[in-house]
Amino acid sequence: MTIPYIAAQDATRVNAVHIPAGILAIGYTTGSGNVPWDSATFAAHNTPYPAIHIDQDPSASDATADILDVESFAATVADIPGWLTRARANYAKHVRPQQRWPGIYCSMDTLPGAIAICQSHKLTNVPFFTAQPGNTEAFAIQRVQTATGPYPCIGCQYATDSFVDYDILSQDWVRTMAGTAPVVTDVWHGVAIVMRDGTAAGEGKYWVVPITSTDEGVTYTPTGPGEAK
Repeated sequence: MTIPYIAAQDATRVNAVHIPAGILAIGYTTGSGNVPWDSATFAAHNTPYPAIHIDQDPSASDATADILDVESFAATVADIPGWLTRARANYAKHVRPQQRWPGIYCSMDTLPGAIAICQSHKLTNVPFFTAQPGNTEAFAIQRVQTATGPYPCIGCQYATDSFVDYDILSQDWVRTMAGTAPVVTDVWHGVAIVMRDGTAAGEGKYWVVPITSTDEGVTYTPTGPGEAK
């Protein structure tokens, strides 16, 4: 399977004006000075999809964000299990309806420790957004398109300039938001085939979601996307 991808750019609030209209934007909900975006900045970057929210707070305070930033002057590896648990609970409750399935941003140096602490807390299906500047767009596309396993790379930051950083993200991850009304297209062997982005059945863009009960329809477990097929 080849995972569909989308180009994106991230920036601090003061530099968000340099993200072109129509490009998926990534902004910060926390941080100091000119880093965090305000509501007007998020509203201005709402196409082709609502902007990605990153929690940069050293206290990991925003568990409605899509991504926790784990690096110097931000959160630490030790913050990951608690933040993921809180963020997953918020996702299930639709506390912020456009929240994506919560993931972690970190460097490749930090990645092994981040995965290890997830494993020790039995946290799987954890998306990772890796910082790998100095690479090409083709490198980032290949990294996202071939991601598999319980800790997939759903995003890669591959280059930077004076105003913005350049990223490739999994389009399936971007499109799947808390509160999105699912469309169940098939049920078999205890799982539901749930379309989350309006694509037609058979196009290969769907989630396999465990069923918790059935009664005149399907109730699915709102714990995030299963394996993308």
